[in-house]
Amino acid sequence: MTAQDPENRLQIEELVGAYKAYRHLFNVHCGFFDDPLKKHIIDPNLAWQIATNYRNGIIGLTGCFECRQKYTYLTHESEDSCNMKCPYCSESKENEFINNKGE
Repeated sequence: MTAQDPENRLQIEELVGAYKAYRHLFNVHCGFFDDPLKKHIIDPNLAWQIATNYRNGIIGLTGCFECRQKYTYLTHESEDSCNMKCPYCSESKENEFINNKGE
């Protein structure tokens, strides 16, 4: 798939538009210099990889039953799909464990 392929032109324009909107929202939300989320920004290359993997069925989008957040996961077509768990709940449970361990 190339950028010059007329069939892919709309998909590429949509990806670029979505990435620009993402950067705008990210900058509005993380406008502070020391915001810890700034290290998690997605660059254009990673955005392209995510879109390609989603389109090819390697990753999917699902929601957590506990926290109701949506996240990507590896589908059954991937070798590592059995380790799927909510990254938000997992992180908060890990932080809770670390904080309780120090008491």
